[in-house]
Amino acid sequence: MDAGGKGSQASNMSRWSVVAVVVVALGLAGCQRQATPAPVFASPDAGMHPPAEAASPPVPPTSTDAAAPPTTAIVCLDPRQDGLQRWQADGEHWIGEADLVVEPTADWDGDAMPETLVATSSLCGATGNCPYVVYLSNHGCPSYAGRVDGVDVAVGAERHHGVLDVETYWKGGCVSTEGSFTLYQYDGREFRVADSVNCECIRPGQPPTPDRDPRCPE
Repeated sequence: MDAGGKGSQASNMSRWSVVAVVVVALGLAGCQRQATPAPVFASPDAGMHPPAEAASPPVPPTSTDAAAPPTTAIVCLDPRQDGLQRWQADGEHWIGEADLVVEPTADWDGDAMPETLVATSSLCGATGNCPYVVYLSNHGCPSYAGRVDGVDVAVGAERHHGVLDVETYWKGGCVSTEGSFTLYQYDGREFRVADSVNCECIRPGQPPTPDRDPRCPE
């Protein structure tokens, strides 16, 4: 081979060498770009504290947290005026203050003051029976205590809620031997019927029955 041919062959080899170097370099660069992940920047406190919890909603107050209702004031009654209103509320609208019968009684509630019975003469029968509205003196602050009915009103021997029992007799029309006894007991608010005994009529010359209650008249 002459010198020209050798020069041409050397030139060709140089060009292929350059091309091979460039291809290898590009391949390495591509591999580096694919293998290198994008940098991740973490917070300095990452992994040191748990995530913050959301604020809890305010808890509504329960019934025990609510403000207590104000205490109801004790109202002292005027037995005459309150008694009149109660009789009228019972349907006796025609009753006026002039019809009222206001009677003091013995001390029933232990405050050394008399109680008050309020009746109306229009409702008291010919035999003397009267329905009464009762007011306890309550240490000078009269309070309503229910109703008792009869011609005779007396106290019993026992107390309930600090108030003596009340015994009444309602007279019948049979020669004064017919009627009924009623025992009232105070339940803390008013008098309630606790017991009652009916007394049958005894005709003149007729003996009483063996089971007649000893409280009944003969």
